[in-house]
This record gives sequence, structure tokens and C-alpha cells, in this order.
Amino acid sequence: MTFSHHFWNGLCDQARSMGGMVKCIIDQENGLEQGFTAAGYKVAFEPLRDDVTDADGNPIKPIIIDIKHMSRKSRLDYFKFLDDTFPERNIPLVVSHGGVTGLPNPGGIPVTLAAQEGLFIEDSINFFDDEILRVEQSGGLFGIQLDERRIGSKQALRNARGNIKRRDILYAWSKLVFNQIRHIAELLDMNGRYAWGIQSLGTDFDGVIDPINGYRTAKDLDDLDDYLLKHVYSYIKGVKNPCPLKEMRNRSVKPEEIVERIMTSNHLNFLSKIY
Repeated sequence: MTFSHHFWNGLCDQARSMGGMVKCIIDQENGLEQGFTAAGYKVAFEPLRDDVTDADGNPIKPIIIDIKHMSRKSRLDYFKFLDDTFPERNIPLVVSHGGVTGLPNPGGIPVTLAAQEGLFIEDSINFFDDEILRVEQSGGLFGIQLDERRIGSKQALRNARGNIKRRDILYAWSKLVFNQIRHIAELLDMNGRYAWGIQSLGTDFDGVIDPINGYRTAKDLDDLDDYLLKHVYSYIKGVKNPCPLKEMRNRSVKPEEIVERIMTSNHLNFLSKIY
């Protein structure tokens, strides 16, 4: 359940999400920097309860809260709320459709090779490394958004543009998706964790987005599967540069398994685990 969206809802504040001309027309300032409200904590508590039953006495599974669109302050408030309210439970964190900032925290210095290449947007609607580590620790899921406005820095977008042949377009723009996957993998690896267990697709095709070139609808996802495999293979096999992953369990995974996880099984494993 997405708890916050573009505008103040009285529960928690939203991350700034509008840009360009839209930002000049639509005001998102109301409620910013509020964090969670008292009402927000009460509303968040109810779906997360694990002691609810139906009319026949059968247990009802908790409803997992999606942290996308929460502000950075609200996300941190939510993490503390989970620690304080459910200390004996490890409630999964879900980012339904997000991107990475490449920073360990606001104002921090990039630690992964991917982030040091200046590939990402640092706006706080995207997620910081400490939050990504928290998602992994919780057994959660990070859906990567296929929105041109979120998926790469201005330089990364410039590098992807200018191609005419379809195969070149598909290759260049799928690399922006891979950059997100790669940063998460490198971050998890350097923290001694499995590198490929939380990345998934969170396209946001049902949202108001500007999809990346070549992958504008769900019918294009088969092509994304194929072109991600090219990038993953080159990365794992060290075709251009040595693979920076340190842990053998992260380096020895077959490229086909990595892509299959991202496209399908990380989703399914998560759903089967909680439901």
C-alpha cells in the first residue's frame, strides 16, 4: 500500500516530485518537512498488525507499506516507528518504483564505482544507500522505475541519446536500468550482503511518467530482458573492466540468473514469502 503520493495527505509528507513547467504550475509545498503525523502513525499501525482475524477466525496477513513518495524525513520516521512499535518483527520495506541517488546519505560522498561515475540523480525522491541497506536487511524489494526523469543524471541521459538504430537505442537506454542494478549490487557487496536479491522492475507504467526510450510499454520488456543480459554479462565477466564485486557468491552468479531475478523471481520470491 502506497502511503504517500505527490501531495500532503495529513499522514506524512511527500518528496518533491514535480519538475519543469509542471513545478511552476503545481504547488507541492504544503506539508513539506512535516514527517509523520500522529494520525499517520495510527494509520500505519493498523495494516501492519499480525493479530487480526476474519469472521471465521483465520489470520489476516499484514498489508506491507510502500515507502515510495515519502520524503526522506518521513522514510526515516517510518523506520524508527517500525523499530519502536514492532521490535520483534522484521517488516519488509518495499520501494514500488524508485531510483538511487548514489549517495550514502544527503551530502555524502559516493562509495560505489557506479556512483563515482556520476550516473544518478541526487534528488531525495530517490533513495540513499543507508535506505537501500535497510530494504535489504528487512527482506524487502526495490523496484526500479523506468522514468527518464528519475533513472539517470543529465550526463548519463546525454550519453544515451543520439542513437538512430533501434538496437543501439535499446542498448543505450537499458544501460541506465543496469546502472541502477549495478549500484545496488556494489553497495550490498561491499557491506557483505548478497548482491542480487532485492532489485526488480517497478516500471510505473501506470503512472504519469516519461518512459525511457525503447521501453515505453510492457510489450517492450522482452527486449529489456535481452539487453540487460548483455550489460550483466559484460559486467560479471569483466569484458571491459574487472568486476568490482568482492564476494565470490556475488561474482559467481550466472548472468542469466541475475537477469531472471530482476525480471521475475525476486518479485515472486518476495510475494511467496509474505503471502
